[in-house]
Amino acid sequence: MSSVFGGDAQGFMLENWESSLGFWMEDMMAMNGRESPIFDFHENQKGPPKMIPNGDIEGSGRYKIHRLRISRSATCTVLNVISPSCIWVRQINHITDRLQITDLSSLTPLPVATVDSYVMAPLQEGVYSRARILQVAAVEGDNESGERKEYARVLFIDEGTTTWVSTECLAKMDVNLSYHPWQAIAAALFKIRPRRGEIWSEKSTSVLRTILSRYEFVRIKVIQNSADSYCNFHTILKVDMSGLESIEDPLGESISNALALRSRDVAFDRTMFDAISQNVYECEGQSMLSKLLIPEERWKHSFVIASGGKEIELADQCVEWNESGLGPQVKIVDVDLLSEGGYFTRGGFLVNVEGRHTVSPYEFYARPLLVKELEGTNTDNGVVKNAADVYAEEDDAMIAANDELQKRADELNSFYGHPKNRKCINAERVRECLDRGKRVYAIAEMQGDMAVFTGFWQRVEIIGLKVATNQDDYYCRIRFLDSGGMDIRALSTVLEIHPIHCDWPPMCLQMCIHGIKPAAGSTQWSHEALRFFRQELREDVPIALNVHGRLNK
Repeated sequence: MSSVFGGDAQGFMLENWESSLGFWMEDMMAMNGRESPIFDFHENQKGPPKMIPNGDIEGSGRYKIHRLRISRSATCTVLNVISPSCIWVRQINHITDRLQITDLSSLTPLPVATVDSYVMAPLQEGVYSRARILQVAAVEGDNESGERKEYARVLFIDEGTTTWVSTECLAKMDVNLSYHPWQAIAAALFKIRPRRGEIWSEKSTSVLRTILSRYEFVRIKVIQNSADSYCNFHTILKVDMSGLESIEDPLGESISNALALRSRDVAFDRTMFDAISQNVYECEGQSMLSKLLIPEERWKHSFVIASGGKEIELADQCVEWNESGLGPQVKIVDVDLLSEGGYFTRGGFLVNVEGRHTVSPYEFYARPLLVKELEGTNTDNGVVKNAADVYAEEDDAMIAANDELQKRADELNSFYGHPKNRKCINAERVRECLDRGKRVYAIAEMQGDMAVFTGFWQRVEIIGLKVATNQDDYYCRIRFLDSGGMDIRALSTVLEIHPIHCDWPPMCLQMCIHGIKPAAGSTQWSHEALRFFRQELREDVPIALNVHGRLNK
């Protein structure tokens, strides 16, 4: 229970006690944790308080990561039940899968395990997830060699669970992953308390788990606190929790009421209306001491070594590209590829326009949408779908395309976020390929707010070169393959793309309208025409196109 909360990075170290038989350590955190403020009230006393940002705010390499704060209510799934005073839940629109690392070759071993620091730890074999070190323990002679072995107890901040792992299997967390809040939320049931004493019985917790197991979802409603408006992250949210048989369930069953009815050890207080009145209680059988449990799984004992099978295949491919002078190649998107992928539906081709990159009818960018039929709406029997089903399928296609972009962006961020994976592109090869009319692909770094959504490292195609003023560098015109748009960069800032990131085709295509041209007597689009085109080419709904082909073959 006491492993649930703690303050952020500026913590204190814990003294290790060593034993060949086992290890006991005083837990760092009390039930409510210690101060972990959301706002900086001392930055400007006269103005409004400033929110403390995520990331490496002190420049020490240790991150601060905010928790998710629910202001009113949210629909969630239950992750872990520790007691009625600590239930880990997660919102149904969580992004946990985007915060995990499955490309284990991109991980960097953690040099030193420090209490309270954020790391990447093995959640299951082949998957690393964000975690925080709660305890560090050392044991003498726990292996055949008799060497000293160090272990860490980590809390998975997106799963709400803890486990012991060897410190040798921990990895550094990429700074980009520190900008996303904890996906797991700790909540305490409101209006209940132990009927006798100040500790929850094991039976009460068991009954609670049984009740919650009946429901696929729960709805939590945060109870307001008259004295403390949840300005510190260590404060457990006091909530009214209802069990839902489906997301559409308008009412649900009160979990507090159900627990009080089914357990004689639980008292229900109907007079309680303020969250400050709800105490947080420890659970029977859990103390301030946590015993080291040496894990049995092999992947919890040592740092992962990536399989070399794919690397050999990639190496052979790289030799071929190097000999031809082409460099890694991305698959070209044409009508045949779109047709094979099932993108032509209902007699047309649906896209989601990237409006911020629209230049003119001759240059705009859009993301192809793969529309899938909803379950139970198959039209093979000749029944025409209603408009609501069609709209729902198109909305799902837009969401799926955005999710795929986010997934790929996280993959590129995780890989090129490590300096060891960055290599400046060969300028001579780029120039020779362009002279021969061959395509050149690379990686470019992005800045600004949009980079959070589209990725800090993006795949690009170099489509032109110009000698810089100082003659020692080139300017290059690049086209962004997955987010759309063009830019001009110094070639020295562009990186070589790794072949593993050429496996998927461009996700955002450059397009032009066929069969129109500026008004007679003009070679340029008028401001009125451009304004009208941008207004009509909406990006909030799917756009249907008829594809005539690809001009720049």
